[in-house]
Amino acid sequence: MKIKDVMTSKLDVIALESSVKVIEAADIMVKERIGSVIVVSRNIPIGIVTEKDIIRLVRQFDELENLTLEDIMTHPVITITDD
Repeated sequence: MKIKDVMTSKLDVIALESSVKVIEAADIMVKERIGSVIVVSRNIPIGIVTEKDIIRLVRQFDELENLTLEDIMTHPVITITDD
């Protein structure tokens, strides 16, 4: 069995540059009703940020305004091809 046989391909993936502020990413996630975003640098995936990452931040930091996705992302990202 190949990955392409079981993967969902109809969903659009939201990818944001690593310099995007966490607050902005959270707003996008709420608007798009998604639980995570892929973090990219020059269109290359370098990390992922999830709702859980953002919730953890609320408990750890008083000020979130200056944090970027690069500051909180989980990395490295492991990717595979569909076949």
